[in-house]
Amino acid sequence: MPDSEHSLPPVTVFILFHEKSSEGQWMADFLFRWLRLHRESGLRGDGTSVGLPVYYRSKLKKTGESWVVDPLLEPEKEALHTVVVVLADDHLTSDPHWQSGLEDMASALPPPQNKTGASDKGGSDSRHMILPVMLSRSLDALHFFADRDPLRVFDPSDPIPEADDENAVEAYNIRRGRRLRRGLTEALIRLLHGSVDERLRVFISHAKADGIDVAKRVYDGLASVSKLQPWFDSADLPWGVNPGKIMTLEAARSTGGMIVVLSDTYPNRPWCRHEAARARTPRRIRADRKYQLGGNERLYEVQPTVIVRVQGSDWTRTPPSITQAPMYSWPSKPSLPNLSDDEAAKDPSFATLIGGLERKAELDFTCREEDALGEVVDRLLLELLLARVLQLRVCHMPRPIETDIFRIYLNFLPDAWTLQHILKQERTRNALEFVYPGHGFLPIERKEINETVQALIPSPKTKPRLIPIDALDEDNDGEPSDGNGGLPESRLVGLSASGGDNDVRSAGIGMTHVNDLMVRMTQRLLQDGHRVAYGGTLNDMSNNLTKAVFEAAATFVDGNSFAEVNESASHPHPASDRLSRPPIVNYAAWPHTKYISTQVRGQQLGLCGFELIEPETFKNKRLSDPAFPSESHLEKKEALWASQALTRMRAKMADDCEVRILFSGSTFGWSGAIPGIVEELLAAYHGKTSRILLIGGFGGCTDYLVDYLIDEKASWPSAFDWDAQWRWWQACPNAEKRAKWQAGMNHKSRKEKLTDMRSQLETLRKDIHETSQQKLRLSEIAELRELATSSSTRLISKVAKILRELKD
Repeated sequence: MPDSEHSLPPVTVFILFHEKSSEGQWMADFLFRWLRLHRESGLRGDGTSVGLPVYYRSKLKKTGESWVVDPLLEPEKEALHTVVVVLADDHLTSDPHWQSGLEDMASALPPPQNKTGASDKGGSDSRHMILPVMLSRSLDALHFFADRDPLRVFDPSDPIPEADDENAVEAYNIRRGRRLRRGLTEALIRLLHGSVDERLRVFISHAKADGIDVAKRVYDGLASVSKLQPWFDSADLPWGVNPGKIMTLEAARSTGGMIVVLSDTYPNRPWCRHEAARARTPRRIRADRKYQLGGNERLYEVQPTVIVRVQGSDWTRTPPSITQAPMYSWPSKPSLPNLSDDEAAKDPSFATLIGGLERKAELDFTCREEDALGEVVDRLLLELLLARVLQLRVCHMPRPIETDIFRIYLNFLPDAWTLQHILKQERTRNALEFVYPGHGFLPIERKEINETVQALIPSPKTKPRLIPIDALDEDNDGEPSDGNGGLPESRLVGLSASGGDNDVRSAGIGMTHVNDLMVRMTQRLLQDGHRVAYGGTLNDMSNNLTKAVFEAAATFVDGNSFAEVNESASHPHPASDRLSRPPIVNYAAWPHTKYISTQVRGQQLGLCGFELIEPETFKNKRLSDPAFPSESHLEKKEALWASQALTRMRAKMADDCEVRILFSGSTFGWSGAIPGIVEELLAAYHGKTSRILLIGGFGGCTDYLVDYLIDEKASWPSAFDWDAQWRWWQACPNAEKRAKWQAGMNHKSRKEKLTDMRSQLETLRKDIHETSQQKLRLSEIAELRELATSSSTRLISKVAKILRELKD
C-alpha cells in the first residue's frame, strides 16, 4: 500500500460480507461495478483506471484472542478516507467470529460527527467510517452498531421471490442493490465534504410552461429515494426577495448539484439559460492551504449536473452550457382511447377492457417514473462524488517539478463552453495541459475536444493538449502519455486470467476485479497499437471474460474508426489490416470450438479472429465422419480430449504470442492436465514467447507461483500437492464437475503430472535466480506485484513501458 499521505488515494471502499453469503457476493460485485464506473454507469471512457478503489473482505483469521478480517484492514494506511461497508445478512450477524471482529472494529472506528461549531462546509472529526447495511432484521441485534444509523436496504414490504424463479430473484437483488448504491454514494459525498449531517441541496431548473409537472415529480420524489434536499423556486424562494439573485446563487452553489428538466421551451427561456450558464461556468477552486497548488497550476470546477429530457412535440435545441452533462429521458405517459359516456354505454365490455388497460398503463407508468427518478438521483450523486474525489486527488497528489507547462485541472468533462470561459480567466503563453477526470469520453470525443482546444488557442507556441488525470500516474519518466498509441510495430500479447471468487478472496478481491483489470489492460494494449490474444470460451457471452475483452476492443475500434477516413491519420489497426490481423485473437479449445459458428465469425469480422484447437485424437477427423466415435463413446472420453485440447491451445499461444501476461487463475478446479496458469507459464517459458509478465497480487494460482519463484528458499506450495488437490475434488459439491475430472485422467497419471510440474518449476526458479535469461525477470515479478497492490494505473503503465522497450 502507499507509504505517504501524498500517494494515498482520496477514498477507498472496503466491502465486508460473509463468505457463505451469495447475496453478499452479489451486492459487493454490484457496488464494485458502480464505483469503478463499469459500462452500466455510462461513464466508461479512455482512462485506464477510473472510479474508486474497492476491495472485499469475506474471510477472518484469529490473531491472539481476536478475530480480524483477512487481509488485515488498516484504514490509516489505505486512503485519506476509508469507508467500511458491512453487508449484514443472517450469515454474518449469526457468526460469533464475525460478531467479535466487528465489535472490535466498531470500537476502533467511532462514528464520525460534525465538530462543534462547524460551519456549513463542515468538518468531521473522523476521516474513516463504518457503514452498516441492513440486509435483514438481524442487524438490530448487534448492539455495537446501535450508535450508527444503518443503511436500510431491507424493506419488509419487498416480496420474497421463489429461489427457482431467476427473473424474480434478479429483480429483487437489483431493487435492493440500487438502494444500497444510492445510500453509499450519498454517505461517501458527505464524508468527503466533512459534514456527515448536512443535507445536500439540489437545484431543480425548469421551464414552467411544459416542465413543471416533471419538475414537481422530481421535487416530491427526491425525499422518498434519498436524503437530498430539493430547491424549487415556487416552493423555496422567500417572499419579498430578488428572485433572480437567489436563483442564480442556488444554481451555481447548491451543495447537491443541479437537475435540469429539459423541455421544449426550456432553451427559449432567458432565466433557464442563465441558470444553466451560471451553474456550468467554471469557477477556480482555492486549494486547501496544506496542499497549495504550484504557481503554474489551477483547479476549476462546475456544478455537477444531470439532465432530465422531457419528450415533446416541438423543435428545440440544447443550450451550449449543458451539452456535456449526462442526459436521461423521462418516461412519457401512454395515451389510450378516450371513450365518451355514450360510447361506453353502447359497448360496456369494451369500456371495461379500456378501463383495465388504463389502470395497468397507469401502474406501469408509475413504476417507470420511480425507476427514472432513481436513475437520475443515482447519476447525480455519482457526478457529485467523482467531482469531489478528483478535487481531493489533485490537492493531495505530489506537486510536479516546476516547468514551462501551465497545468489546468478540471473536475468535469470539458467542452467548448467551459474551455473558452477558462481561457478568458487564464492568459498565458506557456504550454497548456488540461487535465480532466479520465472518464466519460470515447476516443473520438477526446480527439474532437483536443481539436477544440487547439482552435481556441491557435498560437503554435502554446501546444495545448488534453490528458486524463490517470496519465499523471504513468511510469514514463514524468512525461504524461497522451494515449494516442500508434506504435510502428504491433505485438501479439496473450492475456490469461481465470478462476472463481473462492480463488481470489484471499487477496481481498473478487472475479469482478480480475475482469476489470482484463478490460483496462486490453484497452491500453490496443491503444498502444498491440493486438491481444485471449484463450476463452464463447458459450456464455453474457457472463465471462471473453465478453468483457470483446467489448473493450469494440469500444476502441468503433471510437477510432473515423480516423481511417483521413488518409494522413496514423492508426494502429487500419481497416485494410483488420481482416487479416484483427485486434483480438480468440484461442478456443475443444469442446468450446462448437460454439464458434459461421454466424459468430461473421459478427466479429474485423474485430476478432479465431484459432480453433482440437485434441490430437481428432487429427484428420471430423465429428460428422462415420468413422468418428459414437456419441456414447464421446461422452466417456470428452474430459480427456478437452484436457488434451487445452494443452495444445496453450502451446499454440506460447508459439504465436511475443508476450504473455498471466495473473490470477484457478488453484483448484482446473480442467486440464495441471493448473492452467502453471501450464501456460511453462509453455511460454519453453516456447517462442520472448517475455513473460507474471502479475501477483490478484490471488489464485499466480500468487502461489510468485511467492515460490521470487524467493529462492521458499517452500513448495502445499496447494499444488496431490493430497491437497484430491481433498478439494472429493469435497467439490458439483458432482458433474467431479465426475469429469475423474474421467479426464486416472489418479496415477495426475500424480505424475503434478510431480513433473514441480520438477519443471524448480528448474525454472533456479534458471531465473542463477542465469541471465531475459524471458522471466525477478525484478519485474517483484515490481508488478507491488504495483498491483497500490495502483492499477501504474501497473498497466508499467506493462506498457515494458512492451515499449522490448527489443525484437
